Amino acid sequence: MTESVACCEKVAMQNSSYSVEWTLFIHNGRELRLHSPLHVDIRETESGVTIECDTFSLMGYGKTMREAVGAFNDDFCVTYDEIAKEADKNLSADAKEWKAILLVIAGKV
Repeated sequence: MTESVACCEKVAMQNSSYSVEWTLFIHNGRELRLHSPLHVDIRETESGVTIECDTFSLMGYGKTMREAVGAFNDDFCVTYDEIAKEADKNLSADAKEWKAILLVIAGKV
């Protein structure tokens, strides 16, 4: 069980909403630890779990906490790979702002 899944499963409650600070992403066997936590909102209902980060417009959904964490990890890591590693000349103004934030909270990986 990944650290991020374990963390979320400890605080998960049925039909609840809460915020957590996220510091670890795991995607395709790679770990990405943040220097600064990312604030995310978690909503758990009878139909599933949604994890959202307004800062980067990211969302992970799953029928279980494990599925939602996996989807959220994938979404963040793909966003990181596509934006933080891209040359500035190829990015829009908004993407450049996101890149600056990503490099501060995650550094270069």
